[in-house]
Amino acid sequence: MVIFVVKRNAGFTLLEILVATVIFAMVVAGLSATFVSVKRQLLHTKSNIQAVEKMGGELNLLNAQVRQDTWDEGGNTLRVAAYPAVSVPAIDDNNIGYTYNYEVDEPAGLNGLRRAVMEITWDEPTS
Repeated sequence: MVIFVVKRNAGFTLLEILVATVIFAMVVAGLSATFVSVKRQLLHTKSNIQAVEKMGGELNLLNAQVRQDTWDEGGNTLRVAAYPAVSVPAIDDNNIGYTYNYEVDEPAGLNGLRRAVMEITWDEPTS
């Protein structure tokens, strides 16, 4: 007489569950680190875009003053003596403080021409 013993493996062993849990935790940790990195890069890019847009607006204001058909040497604020350097206070937009700095000078050898140097600085968002 032959007796067949049927062994049923109806579940996972403790070791298999632990290995699966560790692998799952590593995947979740990697995805969350990627999410945080992408969020930080998105905030950085957003602040750069806003800075470019703000600087474009400031350049448009300067452009209105230096147009050839409306140039008035006596009343123009871009005269070197009257406009050596200006720092515009910080403008807060979406919790980002922007500061504009302008400097106007007359390059050597280019009589009558002005060079306007503009700089914008801001604090990077942290959250």
